[in-house]
Amino acid sequence: MSGKNLIGPEPLSREWSEVNQNIELLCEDSGMRDCWFRCKVLKSSPKLLKVQYYDVPAENRAGKLEEWFPKSKVAAADKLGMRCAGRPAIRPWPSGNSSDLPLKVGVAIDAWQCDRWREGVVTGFGTSTKDNLHVYFPGDNRFSAVERKNVRVSREWIDDKWVDIEGKPDILSFLSSNFSPKVNLPPLPPVPRFPVLAEASTPSTSTLASSKVVPSSKLQGSEDVEQRQGSATTIKAQDMEVLNYKKRLTIRHLEEKARMTAAEPKVPKE
Repeated sequence: MSGKNLIGPEPLSREWSEVNQNIELLCEDSGMRDCWFRCKVLKSSPKLLKVQYYDVPAENRAGKLEEWFPKSKVAAADKLGMRCAGRPAIRPWPSGNSSDLPLKVGVAIDAWQCDRWREGVVTGFGTSTKDNLHVYFPGDNRFSAVERKNVRVSREWIDDKWVDIEGKPDILSFLSSNFSPKVNLPPLPPVPRFPVLAEASTPSTSTLASSKVVPSSKLQGSEDVEQRQGSATTIKAQDMEVLNYKKRLTIRHLEEKARMTAAEPKVPKE
């Protein structure tokens, strides 16, 4: 399912009236966007559900936080177009253990961070082992390295059943083409084989001393040339950082594609 909408006047949900039932609640508050918290049901009313969080302490630190949660709450649209718009914000605990399933670039995952499951998508792997993943978290617009053991394959709870999420194998090129300077850059290592743009350095005192003096008669003629060249040669540091990062994203995309091609079994010629 890719950016699919749920059709109907009411969001698809169940009663969730069973006391002590284990559920997960989706939080979309600032700083915790696209995070699933583990809870259990305490009480149920026609429109609300009283829950107790397993991993969030109460304000006075005496016990765990309890609150009323609307049964009809649905998730906001996914800006990557991978998850279902209008999906319920309440779901049961996922059944089974998907932490040992094989992962590929573009697979939707949940990463256990700060006592909650955070929605993300795999963008790459560690250089020496696949135990470490590079993950993009669209909720807070950032990249992070995550240990494989803290990751599960993400699924959607639709029509009272679990539904697989269609992957986005072109996630790197997608992020590169839709890149915004506001995105927090991931810790990508430099790639020596491909030169990256460097910021212009300030000339030293010796360089200035050895430079030729331009006669005043030629200054007027050079001003027009400088104005035409200024837009092409003057690059702000922030713009250069974006260009460098875009190039590294493209490099990583090509390297990942080459790695996957090399891993494919070769069919012998007849």
